[in-house]
Amino acid sequence: MIVWNHSKIIATVGPASESKKELLLMLRAGADVFRINGAHGDFDQYNRIIDRVREVGKKEKFPPAIMIDLPGPKYRLGKIKNDSMMLHKGRQIILSCKHTKQIDDTIPVPCALHKMLKKNDKVYINDGLVCLIVRSVKSTHVECEVACAGEIRSGKGINLPNLSVDVPAMTPRDKEILDFAVESEVEYVCMSFVRHAKDLQILKNLIKRKTPYLKLIAKIEKPEALEEIDNIIDVADAVMVARGDLGIEIPFARLPIVQKEILKRCMIAGKPSIVATQMLESMVNSKRPTRAEATDVAEAVWGGADALMLSEETTIGIDPANAVAAMVSIAYEAEGEMPPPQQMRRELDQNNLQAQVLAEAAVLIAEELGACAIVAPTRSGRTPLFVSRQRPCVPILAPTSNEHVARSMNLCWGVIPMMMKEVETVDELLSQAEKAALHSGFIKKGDRIVIASGAHGAKDDVTKLVEVRGV
Repeated sequence: MIVWNHSKIIATVGPASESKKELLLMLRAGADVFRINGAHGDFDQYNRIIDRVREVGKKEKFPPAIMIDLPGPKYRLGKIKNDSMMLHKGRQIILSCKHTKQIDDTIPVPCALHKMLKKNDKVYINDGLVCLIVRSVKSTHVECEVACAGEIRSGKGINLPNLSVDVPAMTPRDKEILDFAVESEVEYVCMSFVRHAKDLQILKNLIKRKTPYLKLIAKIEKPEALEEIDNIIDVADAVMVARGDLGIEIPFARLPIVQKEILKRCMIAGKPSIVATQMLESMVNSKRPTRAEATDVAEAVWGGADALMLSEETTIGIDPANAVAAMVSIAYEAEGEMPPPQQMRRELDQNNLQAQVLAEAAVLIAEELGACAIVAPTRSGRTPLFVSRQRPCVPILAPTSNEHVARSMNLCWGVIPMMMKEVETVDELLSQAEKAALHSGFIKKGDRIVIASGAHGAKDDVTKLVEVRGV
């Protein structure tokens, strides 16, 4: 039997990891999804990354998913000399709101912060690691004092907590990246700084007009989103707890509670969830994570996260593949301490009652009969997702004839996507699904499996059958 972890690993691609060699190493180490941050880089770079990911995926006969972030309405630093600089506590600095590049000792901020800030306001940079206190505002210059020292880099985000800023949900840059995502046929696009479900719905409607395959992830980074979290989860295809910005916008002591609640609500709704930011941050410069980071990753697994995301660890870290391997190892150990499915019965979503009841039955049958896998052939990915929310101990093998669906299922906990031939009858479906499962190496001749299927020719792909088989 193949040993693998149920939790999915998202690796953000950057300067340290965009080579074909490093992408292959990360894939072999356990990365399931590769993320492109649309706030950095250009379309030529994105194209190179996508081509390389697809190439290494074919080489390994494993189709990883690709997601790309829409930068959203976020304020960022301009281009800094040598790309970074250290700000020491007590230093007096000037934010220049009319420059995009650093041309003197001022720090370029190509946005109208001078119109929003006043004396004693706080400005946070780089996920809150650096804090500035505004001392005065003169024309387009904002004079500040460094309250919390740290390094700043070109393009790093700026947060202004407690300030109400009226900005559009989508920027012109977001629309350009969305068109690129559609044309490039990536699996997921992330909407940043979601505030209201209606904004998310507008984007989802726009995506549906462009392609049936691109899925939408809502990044929870603003306190306004927490007030509409159920509606946002309902609209989104998946949800990301983006702790970097969220941890600045709300009191940090609330962040663990908010994370736990969002993961719970996503599991009830049957929507994949992601925990992101600073999970193994020490591994940017270290070969080993801290004990606290290991515990953080495990707690996310126990809390119900489908996927765990690496950011700077794989974009600028000293050993991206090692960071992936470390997260895989922690997740695998944590999964060994999860309660059995009988103790994890989830509140059912009444909108998908039949599918969820049959998926739950499949998991309980597999547990009681000692089945080696649950095989869930699918056209849309819905049946494997409903099985996944029960957190079974065995693999969820998900044969599909649609490559887009196969890649997108890499975000779902415990689901191993695989390709099978297109079929016309139920008998052909079950036969092809069984062959695909055997070919995967996760089961062998003589094993017992449970099949949960919804792909019976109906367009809705609703789960309708649960069957026990000996292969």
